[in-house]
Amino acid sequence: MTAKTVLSQLCVPLSDKQQELLTAGADFELTGSNFANRLANLQGTTNSGPNGSTANSTGQVTAINTAAQDLMALGGAEVPRISPLGSAPVLNGVGGGAGGAGGEE
Repeated sequence: MTAKTVLSQLCVPLSDKQQELLTAGADFELTGSNFANRLANLQGTTNSGPNGSTANSTGQVTAINTAAQDLMALGGAEVPRISPLGSAPVLNGVGGGAGGAGGEE
């Protein structure tokens, strides 16, 4: 049995530059992360006796809200437009917050 070889004019050798143009030559990687933490420490004491009453309260709130974004492009003709990473969700239950979408409250 003989096999026929099929040749096509569409299959032609291309230079590296021509291959980059044909395939767009773009490799992109985009990562992002958010971290949010809220700590509330409330302490109070009260005392009552024959000489009167006293009350003392202290409170401390610590909130951390941070974000990181990384973009890497290999062989790309230009850097794509990337919007900023949105805020992490608001943890205090007040206000709408951006919810990680970068929107307005």
